[in-house]
Amino acid sequence: MSKLLGVGEATDARRDKFTSLDQSSDPHEVDITRKIREAIVRDDAPGVTVRNVKIFTVSELATLRGPVRITDEHARIVAAAEEIAGGKDVIDEIEVKID
Repeated sequence: MSKLLGVGEATDARRDKFTSLDQSSDPHEVDITRKIREAIVRDDAPGVTVRNVKIFTVSELATLRGPVRITDEHARIVAAAEEIAGGKDVIDEIEVKID
C-alpha cells in the first residue's frame, strides 16, 4: 500500500499518487466530495471555472485541483472544502489563471 503524504509534503508527489479516478467508494468519503461540490455550485455567483474544479476524497484527504479565474473563487472553494471536511486535511492544488 502507498504511503499517504501529509499536508506540506511535496505536492508533486501527491499529484503522482491520486487523481479523480482514485475517488474512494467509501460512503463517507463520497459524501464529503458531494457536499463540497454542492457547496461551490450552489454559491450565488459561481464562475464557469468553479464548476470545472476537480474534487475527490481519498483516505479522508479532500483534494481540490484545477484552474479558476479569480482569487475570490479560489478562496470560496477552499473555505467550503475546509468547513465540510470538518477539520480533515484539504489539499489545495487550485491554480488562479488570470486572463
